[in-house]
Amino acid sequence: MQQAADTREHDNLRNVPLTVISATDHGLGPEIDEIWAGLQDDLATLSDYSRHVVSPATGHYVQFEKPQLVIDEIVALFKRL
Repeated sequence: MQQAADTREHDNLRNVPLTVISATDHGLGPEIDEIWAGLQDDLATLSDYSRHVVSPATGHYVQFEKPQLVIDEIVALFKRL
């Protein structure tokens, strides 16, 4: 967690376009899912140019389960440049 604190302190990602894609089906229970969602929200705040996309009913490997979502978000990120 020290890296996150350092990044936030120095604003290293403030001007970098960022897309966070979050899965929802971790199988770890609702309490852990809630904590994870909060951490993902927090990650998206590292940039002023961020977008947080939640992919429902997706496990850890969103890129395999919903590849078109990942492709669409990469294209959208490049359009924001």
